[in-house]
Amino acid sequence: MKILFVIIIALSVLIGMRVIRLVIRQLIKKYSILKKLLNLIPLAGFIIWLILLFWAINYLFQDKSYYNVIIISIIVVLSLTIGWFFLKDIISGVIFRMQNNYSHGEFVQFGKISGRLNEMQLTHISIHTTDGKSIKIPYSRLSNEIISLKLESKSYDHNRFIMNVNKKYPRKETEDLMITELNNSPWRLGSTLPQVKFLDEDQANYSFEIQVQVRNHKHLNNIKNILLKKFL
Repeated sequence: MKILFVIIIALSVLIGMRVIRLVIRQLIKKYSILKKLLNLIPLAGFIIWLILLFWAINYLFQDKSYYNVIIISIIVVLSLTIGWFFLKDIISGVIFRMQNNYSHGEFVQFGKISGRLNEMQLTHISIHTTDGKSIKIPYSRLSNEIISLKLESKSYDHNRFIMNVNKKYPRKETEDLMITELNNSPWRLGSTLPQVKFLDEDQANYSFEIQVQVRNHKHLNNIKNILLKKFL
């Protein structure tokens, strides 16, 4: 009877968690602020199942002579599992960086994901894709499928354009902010650094010549729009 009771409780928890997930998904459609709750569900579920596990063991085996052995065994297994969960990406990262000498701004590909390498952190790499997204990939997911994408001059445009921006900041600060925005842009390609050259100014605006390497004119327009919004 005890085992049957535990099974009923476990099924009730499973159904309850599924219902809560569905309710939150429906509420998100009306209240987008609740979207963060959906990200917390896996953690909440893990904690709930962990509590249920220890409750079930206590309920079923508390009066058994081997009760302590079961508890200690479960704690050891959980500790090793959680430890490996956090350490596997660190270990994989050390091996990955020993085998690969990728640098900031280099183009890499992993499966269907490709883009400019942004940074290599302790547990993951960050890639800016050509559609403007920033993706973090754990080292444990990486394999020899990752390849460097060689830049071909015929595949990319070296673009020069003139941009007028208002005098929201001093000239040198404006130039530095432009360079920072260009360097951080997910649409900038290659290892060649963007160039910002001051041309002229009037009472209201500065005029700069900007050179940046991009894949196509759509990406160039995205960069222009970002710069314009920065100095509105």
